[in-house]
Amino acid sequence: MGHYSQILPVILSGGAGSRLWPLSRQAEAKQFLALSGDRTMIQETADRMSGPEFLPPAFICNASHVDQIQTQVPDHGEILVEPEGRNTGPCAMAAAMHVMATDPDALMLLAPADHVIERPDAFREAVLRAAPIAAAGHHVTFGMTPDYPATGFGYIQQGQPIDAGLFQIESFREKPDEATARGWLETGGYHWNSGIFLFKPSLVIEEMLTLANDCANPARKAYVNATRNGAVIALEPQAFARCKPEPIDIALMERTSKGAVLPCDLGWRDIGSFRAYRDLHAAGDDSVIFGDGYSQGSHRSLIDTDGPLVALVGLDNVGVIVRDGRILVVNLDAAQDVKSIVTRLKADQREDML
Repeated sequence: MGHYSQILPVILSGGAGSRLWPLSRQAEAKQFLALSGDRTMIQETADRMSGPEFLPPAFICNASHVDQIQTQVPDHGEILVEPEGRNTGPCAMAAAMHVMATDPDALMLLAPADHVIERPDAFREAVLRAAPIAAAGHHVTFGMTPDYPATGFGYIQQGQPIDAGLFQIESFREKPDEATARGWLETGGYHWNSGIFLFKPSLVIEEMLTLANDCANPARKAYVNATRNGAVIALEPQAFARCKPEPIDIALMERTSKGAVLPCDLGWRDIGSFRAYRDLHAAGDDSVIFGDGYSQGSHRSLIDTDGPLVALVGLDNVGVIVRDGRILVVNLDAAQDVKSIVTRLKADQREDML
């Protein structure tokens, strides 16, 4: 088993939550909203990565999110500002550079800011169980135990056992159709890809410069040449713009021979659509209502309004979202397509609606 000092969480907070428009908008992205409880998603994320084993969390975000992070998570580490979105591969490289500069003996826990984990104590236990394996030279990802044949997530197929419930990664699988997902559930050994990783940062730097240099090397330069203002580290824009925009799953995890997966049952949910938002709060076929709303003869539906009364009659599987005069009506089976409306609004230069 490898040695490490502490664990430095790096929380990815660059997303805009386009599939949750108009609930999530540029001024208040979904990670800054209380979608699952009384605290915001980014606060819950930081909370479950706290304790004596953890250093204060660092963040990677765009410039417009810095103030919200500082307000919502007062006990934070450095905030790395990405000049533009280049996916999670360059972010992971910059994060590894930062952890090495902060404490070269620390491990890096890389996680999105906008996931729900209903059993945070079990999450911390899983991280600590994986830590010696990561310190010994494995890139560990946390595979969530599937409880239904989800088609909106990627999957990880486990291979041969390594130690302490961890396995080699046999393969990464793209989002399946329902029949394929059902088959994987019946077969076993397939886990939802959570996008949460535990790394030895020096190994991330070494392998990414070898396996994904066009993604990693510009990110390395962007960190080295960053502008520092207190706890805010602004990555150098010209270098960062040259990063190949790859996710960390492709840039590193699908190419390395040192990947490992720890299967976990943590009550994990990714609120990536209004269907997922409804399902998080639903009891069976009931409709979910936030704000001033009525549902009559309607099932499996969602109302979320910030003021105007919304009444839903005789419609199943429908979402009605009202925010600041913006109204979305969506069939929840098509909830993943809400992002296309955001794309059209951008194309029409209607930034005031975003």
